[in-house]
Amino acid sequence: MSGDLGPVGEVDGPAWRTVLGLDDGADLVAVVVEGSWWRAQRTSWRMGKLEAPRESGIPDVWLGDHEGRTVMYACVYGAPRAAEVVHVAALAGARLAIQIGTCGIVGGDVAPGDVIVPQAARCLDSVAATYGAGAMAPASDAWVGRAVEALEARGCATHRGTAVTWPTLFAQPVEEVRVWQQDGHLGVDMETATTLAVASRFGVPAVSMLVAWDKVLSGRSFLDPLSPLEAAAFDRANEAVFDVALELADQV
Repeated sequence: MSGDLGPVGEVDGPAWRTVLGLDDGADLVAVVVEGSWWRAQRTSWRMGKLEAPRESGIPDVWLGDHEGRTVMYACVYGAPRAAEVVHVAALAGARLAIQIGTCGIVGGDVAPGDVIVPQAARCLDSVAATYGAGAMAPASDAWVGRAVEALEARGCATHRGTAVTWPTLFAQPVEEVRVWQQDGHLGVDMETATTLAVASRFGVPAVSMLVAWDKVLSGRSFLDPLSPLEAAAFDRANEAVFDVALELADQV
């Protein structure tokens, strides 16, 4: 039981396992949460790498087997849904939470197609604080190190540092972004701080791997395409972050 999260939050782990459709012997090792608009596409891609993929009893939350153990996956958009998925997974027995997805580039020498692996995320998401997070939600140092090592082994350029989690893609005021840049943050997404905070609330280590999309202050339109080289790097990194998520799950 969670102790103080209200009637819905008080549903316990065995009950959630029943809802999810987890057999008594199923070892749920990790939950992977992906922030993306393209839910059907990403779910198809990711489930294609797991054995016996099946939708759980929660809509758009999937289970699949890897190396004889179970991984939970959901393509979400925004903090509230990310919080629900990680909350349920933690109570159902997941021992690692992994956030993947994309982010806008705020600072540093980050290029499109690089992967930011935040050591912490600034909690401007509106949800992390309800799970007890302060100004920053930290990732697990050990799992950050493992993620970076695995990504670089696949040829990905990586960046450790801090990121910002913000409630919406379409209202990121320029002056606000400049403050984030001055504060040394590398990127901005909509889920990382939430995932880190919820996992921490339940004592589950967590890590995030964010594929850098475009520089927020570049003056480019959101709809402007990346160059062919940038797009190729972006696609390779998008595949790599899920492959690494599965590698990390194997290490639990």
